[in-house]
Amino acid sequence: MKITVEFESLEEFQKYLQGAAPAQEEPKAEKVEEVPAKAEEAPTTPAEAAPVAIPWEKPEDTIEAKTPAVTEDFRIEVRKTLAALNKVQTGNPAKKLIAEIGYKRLTDVPLELLPGLMEKAKEAMNNA
Repeated sequence: MKITVEFESLEEFQKYLQGAAPAQEEPKAEKVEEVPAKAEEAPTTPAEAAPVAIPWEKPEDTIEAKTPAVTEDFRIEVRKTLAALNKVQTGNPAKKLIAEIGYKRLTDVPLELLPGLMEKAKEAMNNA
């Protein structure tokens, strides 16, 4: 709570400090904005109550939340990783990884399979 007191003069302030009631002058009209109070009724039964989010239980524990939204931009990242893998290892390992999941080219691989392919490529890079 904030209380603001304004005095018109030093004398009025000094009278206030001494305990004497200041002389009542006509109050100046101040523009006061009224904020309407929005009263919401609380649910009467537990079934109506909204579920309370518990901070330590996050929806990140689900598989859908762990998998990021995959777009065509991610295909470019996978392509870069596979190109780096081909530079590190001999024998075109990127083509072998794509063939393992049943496709001939990276452009044929559906978007939902790209994260798995990226993980395999990174593992192969780490094992090189």
